[in-house]
Order: sequence, then structure tokens, then C-alpha cells
Amino acid sequence: MESNSIGILFISADTSLAEEIESVLKTISTYRVEFWQAHQISSAIDMLKSRRPQLILVDAQVSLSALKELVDEKNFIKLQSIISYLFYPGIQSGESSEGEFVIEALRMGINDFFHRPISKIELINLLKRTQELGQEESQASGNGAITSFISNKGGVGKTTLAVNTACGLAALYPDRVLLVDTSLQLGLCSSMLNVTPAATLSDIAKQRDRLDETLLKEMATIHESGLHLLAAPNTAVEASYVTDEIISRVLHLARRQYDYIIVDTFPLFESTLLVVLDLSTSIYVVLENVVPTLQGGMKLLELLRSMGYSSDQVRLILNRVTKYSGQLSINEISESLGQKINHVLPFDSKLMVSANTGNPYAMSYRRFTKFQRHFDLLLNEIASTSEKSLETK
Repeated sequence: MESNSIGILFISADTSLAEEIESVLKTISTYRVEFWQAHQISSAIDMLKSRRPQLILVDAQVSLSALKELVDEKNFIKLQSIISYLFYPGIQSGESSEGEFVIEALRMGINDFFHRPISKIELINLLKRTQELGQEESQASGNGAITSFISNKGGVGKTTLAVNTACGLAALYPDRVLLVDTSLQLGLCSSMLNVTPAATLSDIAKQRDRLDETLLKEMATIHESGLHLLAAPNTAVEASYVTDEIISRVLHLARRQYDYIIVDTFPLFESTLLVVLDLSTSIYVVLENVVPTLQGGMKLLELLRSMGYSSDQVRLILNRVTKYSGQLSINEISESLGQKINHVLPFDSKLMVSANTGNPYAMSYRRFTKFQRHFDLLLNEIASTSEKSLETK
């Protein structure tokens, strides 16, 4: 096909809906579209092989369980295409909540959602994203690595580590590092960096129809370290605009523009966190050597294992370690958690001072401190993992 040609496969038994989509497509002169309709999943699978569409539109009447066979076949034949689900709010409520449905769809491999009545602007942007995916594949671009920091509770230094890790990487790779604050209602990354963001994730959500790599980078706040920040919303009301779908799209677009993406998260296992984890190259669980925290960490690790996240992907950080009588040894902690402790970071009061003043610790290199020596090992590991990811593109 020509560069502006896009093959679209629409899966639905509804002929009138197909006609509605085709009528809108005819008003879009920017792209040359070939449009096919499959009334059943079995015929759609045949069309994947013969037509190799770049865009697959799926009617909401097609259940995710029925769609799984098509997604598996798409992956098997290595077909690079966007799957967009025509989402009717509430139509899936018989099986699950709307949020659960979106998460299940994203995990299955559905990249996008569009809505009825069919909007010309929404369809144009979907065609644009489809074309960009084709260009990305042909140029083998966009393979940045996503590193997420998670915890089972607040107050263990997770955000401080995420911010300083991002700043430390930015000192080595300026303008190639993005920090995303997905702690939507209680985000602290901007205050720890002492910046007032001109735009937040809620502003990005409001620009959903225009969202692409260029707009994403324009809306990021640039810190003096060379770090780019996508800040959490300012209020809980604004946070409600940021859906799981938006977070997924932001992270997919970020991988095309940045080599290193660091994600801070909220300490609650919910749908937004699940989206982040599914897209993460590495997941760092931050713990403290306190029995209740370790017990909660043990439950979190069991949950991560049950959901298929491997021990190679999930890594453990024991943070703010101090020596006192009667404390558990590192080996005892590792044995109780059933996993190796990958990094032990000693307590350093200067880290708390830097968090309070908005002057990240990583910006003032302290070569001979004990914390810095151990923190450098963490930075080097993340940089090395990210570089391996970049080499595969």
C-alpha cells in the first residue's frame, strides 16, 4: 500500500454501523482507505492473513472472550496493527465494571478505544496513530524502557527514589529521560523537583483527540537536571479525567520519544497501577526493614507472581536501612520474601532534606557517601537494562 493508504477491518454483524463508519471515512480525504467487514471472528481471522489490515475496529457487541482467538492469531502471524474497540459505556457491565473491562482489554492487546456516534475528528486521529505505527515499525523506532517504582504502603521512600533515579539518569542522558507521576490524586514528584508544571496528566487527557508524541513532549515540564516530567493532576477532580486508557497511551507514546521512562505510582493495587506494570520493562518494589512493611511486601510479591510477573522483571529494594539490635538480616528478609534483595540502600538524612527543599539528592553528586555508592549500582542497573531494550529495536 501507499504511505497514506490504510487497510481497515471492521468486525461486526451490524451492517448499518459499518455503513456509518464508511460514510465518515469518505469525508476524510487525507488517507486512502480500504475497508472490509467481517461478520464473525472466524472470517476476521482469515482476513488477517489475506488482507493484513493496519487497523482493526471491533464492535462492542463482540465479547473479549470471542476476540481472544483473533488477538492470538494476530500475534502469531506477527501482524503489526492497532486494535480499536468501539466502546459503549455500560454495555459490558453484565460481566464486569467498566474499569475492569478496560484493563482486561488493554492486557489482551487492544490498543485503543473509540466511541459512538462516530466522530470524524476521533476517526482522523485514529487513522493518524495507525499511520504512525506503520512508520514506527518501518523505521524500527520507539523502544524506550519503562521502569516503575511500587510499594505496598506509603512512606517508604518510593517517590524519593523515583525522582532521584530519574534525575540521576538525566544527568547522564539529558532530554532522554521522562518521569511520569501516576500517583494521580497524591502526586509529589513536582514538589520534590520544586517545579510548577504548566500542564499535568489531566491536561493531556483533555487533549486526547490531539495526543501524539509531539504534543506529549510539548506538555512535559523540563527540569534543570535535563529531566522531563509529566506531573500528576493538581486536584482529585482533575485526576478523574485521567483514565487507564490515557495512561496506556501516554506510556506507549513516551517510548517513542524517550529512551528512559521512570514511573512513580500510588501504593494501591488498582487499575492504573496494573496498566503501568504491564508496560514496564523493570518493576522495583521498595520496602523498609520493618516487620509490618515486610509482611505487606510479602503479600504484594505473591500477588505479582500470581499475575505472571517474573522474578527477573520484579526487583527488590530495601530502603533506609539502619543497623540496630534485633533487626532481621538481609538473608533472613530475602528468605521470608522468597526472593533475592537486589539493592540495599542505607539511611541518609540528606535525602530527606533534599525532598523537603525540592533539590534532588542526585543533582549533588556525593562520591564517597555510603548511600551514593549503593545508589550508583541501582542507576547503573536501570541504565544497563534500558540499553539492552534499546539494542533490540
